[in-house]
Amino acid sequence: MLKRTSKPLKDGTADRIISRRAEDVLKKLEGTIESSALVHGDYDWVVTFTAKDIKQAKKYSDTLIALHPGEIEKTTLLQTMMFVKKQYILNPERKKLTDFL
Repeated sequence: MLKRTSKPLKDGTADRIISRRAEDVLKKLEGTIESSALVHGDYDWVVTFTAKDIKQAKKYSDTLIALHPGEIEKTTLLQTMMFVKKQYILNPERKKLTDFL
């Protein structure tokens, strides 16, 4: 999740997002962007991506900040432990959720 600064966005920021430069960076780290969305709330953008481990995810987060210098106030990484439902499909192993809780 990304929170932008209160400063006006620099020229070209929207174009960098639209061109998906961040996706090219993640490919180099052997990850894949699953979704990327502008949101309303405490954060401004949510990017869902795959990574082989948290270290790789942190590198990607740091790269996003470097791609948008002075425009990102804060990033927060969340790791999905288990899906109960994803893309309309219920996880057949969802009863194992009790193992995580």
